[in-house]
Amino acid sequence: MKRVLAIIMVFVMISLSGCVIDLEDGLEIGIGDDRISIDVGDENFELGDLETYNQDFDIGNEESLDVDINVSAAKINIEKSEDKLFSGRVESNIVGFDPRMELVGNSLLIKDNFKYRSIRSFKNNWDLKFTDQLPLKFDITTNASKNDFDFTGLLISKFKLYANATDNYIRFDEKNKENMESFEIDVNAGNLEVYGLGDAGPEEIEIDVNAGKIALEFGENIDKDMEISIEGNASQTTLDLPDSVGVSIEKRSTLSSLDIDESEFIKGEDGYKSNNYESAKYKIDIEVRGTAFNLTVR
Repeated sequence: MKRVLAIIMVFVMISLSGCVIDLEDGLEIGIGDDRISIDVGDENFELGDLETYNQDFDIGNEESLDVDINVSAAKINIEKSEDKLFSGRVESNIVGFDPRMELVGNSLLIKDNFKYRSIRSFKNNWDLKFTDQLPLKFDITTNASKNDFDFTGLLISKFKLYANATDNYIRFDEKNKENMESFEIDVNAGNLEVYGLGDAGPEEIEIDVNAGKIALEFGENIDKDMEISIEGNASQTTLDLPDSVGVSIEKRSTLSSLDIDESEFIKGEDGYKSNNYESAKYKIDIEVRGTAFNLTVR
């Protein structure tokens, strides 16, 4: 699997959604709306009828919930549960597949259990719903997946995503009522779109992107200062910020480009500050590092 991921990170195309990627040595990965295709050799992997796996947990004495998700080669959906602490539904046609969804104390583990060998056009769909009554910390690791995370209405106190060769869509359509400490993203050879990051309200945002494309849309609802650290290599990041905030950009990168409206910024020794930086009620400070990296701020 490590060999496959290394090849993916070098050869995968920037846009994964709905495409088939041909890699060296005849390796092939396809990510569609409801199916994943992987061909990594001649080893056989048995497919059968579509099976459904369900797991629900009621709200107990938990004061918060730590969520650890480690699922790959899948389509993963996250949204709000109506009345449960957690409700999970998995559909797969992989013979012997037995997903783990285990609650121990205030820790919830969600994990697959099989090795990815020679598989074609299989289904592996995970629909995961979480309570809106408790603060949630998410730590998500996923590879070769298509992910749709709708955190609208959830109480998110911390979020971390490590993703390889994935297509990721995250949105916050309402104000997060929990104070979010940090929002961390590590994307290799994939796409990430985040909408409503101002509603999410993280104090710190850390972005590490390699051979990928990231777009962060903040919306108009920013009510605190934010710090954004971006490290990128052979990649592109776009930040869509409201005009009302003051923005500073400190650039510590080589062979990279910065795309801004220079009429709206003052150039300094170490970077740029927006014309309204000193007068703005809230400020966003951005530090950029990397090589062959493009940052667009608008």
